[in-house]
Amino acid sequence: MYSERHLPHQEDGQGHEQKTTDSKFMAYCEKAVKLFCREFSTEGVERLLEFQQQHPEAKFIITASHTNNLDAPSAIKALGVNFDMLLTGESVLLEKLKYLPQRIMIQAIGRDNFFPLDYASEGKKHGVFNPENFDGLSEKMTDGKTPWIANHPFSTTGQMKKASVGPVYLAQKTGAYIVPCGLDMSGGSESMEGVKEITKGLFNRASVKFHVGEPVKLPPIDIGIIDDVFNKRKNNETVSAEEKALFSEVIRKLREQAELLGSNIAEMLPENQRGVYGKTVENRTE
Repeated sequence: MYSERHLPHQEDGQGHEQKTTDSKFMAYCEKAVKLFCREFSTEGVERLLEFQQQHPEAKFIITASHTNNLDAPSAIKALGVNFDMLLTGESVLLEKLKYLPQRIMIQAIGRDNFFPLDYASEGKKHGVFNPENFDGLSEKMTDGKTPWIANHPFSTTGQMKKASVGPVYLAQKTGAYIVPCGLDMSGGSESMEGVKEITKGLFNRASVKFHVGEPVKLPPIDIGIIDDVFNKRKNNETVSAEEKALFSEVIRKLREQAELLGSNIAEMLPENQRGVYGKTVENRTE
């Protein structure tokens, strides 16, 4: 059974009406989910909304394993009524013809609802960590936006890859809570990437459960050295050995936090979708 239930519009703990995601954006995501899913349910949404009401001034980052192109529309469908969400994605989507379906989506929902991040497109898609991307994104969050951002590189196999540092870096930069989410799919297309997989998804609609984890507040890390080093490199200035060492140490700490977040997301999913986190999850539950 496909659930059409929407959560009611909420007020925060101080009686202020919350912002919601753009109605055209939500309608597009609703149609996408309905088109490719014969069943859609959620778990953990009510718990997140209770937390949101208890922390009305808090910022949030919605993140996911990115094992399927339906994870972002599913997040908007499940949470868009209660958060003014912004979809982050690959900058290559704006210029490469092979990403025509995604470009049509961006055109349909409006570019104001989309924030591009630097990506490489040689071979398989993978993120390129650029701190400058997150300056603009943090400004959007100050204006009340809640970004959806992949915690992992995109997977075409339905299995999780190693986590990226982008979401945890953004959380450190903004003081936001990270909300880990997992998309548990049965049937349908493993990735929804490309015409062949999209067609497969249309003719074999999936049963989907969208899991929302508890908000995570990361232990603080001083990330100032990252901007310092990137700015020096950009200006062709010399980076000292001490700065290089501190930079590497901060990146190491961010990667540790990203991996813990990845394990958190993996725990929401069945073993066959956990990918590189399958063994990690088993070890943590022994």
